[in-house]
Amino acid sequence: MIRSALRLVWRNTKRKEHIVSVRFKFGKKFHLHCTGCGALFAMNERDYRIKKDGTKSKKTRLVYEVDHIEGNHPFLSYADLGKYAETLFNGKLRVLCVKCHKEKTYGN
Repeated sequence: MIRSALRLVWRNTKRKEHIVSVRFKFGKKFHLHCTGCGALFAMNERDYRIKKDGTKSKKTRLVYEVDHIEGNHPFLSYADLGKYAETLFNGKLRVLCVKCHKEKTYGN
């Protein structure tokens, strides 16, 4: 519950600040690029994700994700709360496409 509340605050503050700081105008729309593969996409571009069983998801999601470059400190007990919040809110961020983010997070 605490972790979810912190992630919600992060999504609505630091994540948005980072996106605004790296976006650029191309034509009439704002765009972002993946720092992993260099793909270019509109800020509001959405697509269906493919689930593990190979079917398409019911809802569309953004085609990019904001990644913590150095990862987050694990939050396994209340003693980890300070370190977790510190890395969540003050860690270095980058924008990655969904494919690059999966490769970075879970490996090949």
